[in-house]
Amino acid sequence: MTLTFENPIWLTLIALALPLGWAGLRWFSGMTAARKWSAVVLRTVLVGLIAAMLAGAAAVRTSDKLAVVVVVDVSDSVREFMRFTDPYGERVPTTVALRSWIERAAGKAGADDLMGVVVFDGKSIALATPQAGWGSGKGPPEFTLDHKAASGTNIEDALRF
Repeated sequence: MTLTFENPIWLTLIALALPLGWAGLRWFSGMTAARKWSAVVLRTVLVGLIAAMLAGAAAVRTSDKLAVVVVVDVSDSVREFMRFTDPYGERVPTTVALRSWIERAAGKAGADDLMGVVVFDGKSIALATPQAGWGSGKGPPEFTLDHKAASGTNIEDALRF
């Protein structure tokens, strides 16, 4: 995990901690030594935290895992006008061709990669929530792409889903 700063110029505010600490030690003369030092240390830490927040501190963790959501248009226009053929030139139903493509894509996924399926026409339906294991040889879970929820095509709703 790496700590990064979006605007590191704000970290110069930490330089204020030294004069603030010195002033605190002088002004807090009426306090006991333990209370004076704890007040100065806590205020210095507070200045450091504020500077880090203003600098946009972020902890970044990288991963090799991949998450893919397949968004499939199953509207009437796709079913009517898309023509899929097998390697022998024979016509294949749209839903069978799309299912075959999803299975081939799942076969290339790693064991820890996540994959899900959303179909849409005028309405969106999640057929498979993102889950791992599609690429481990067991393939995608059982689902059918033959859904007809509403007329029309609403890709915006599907992508927001």
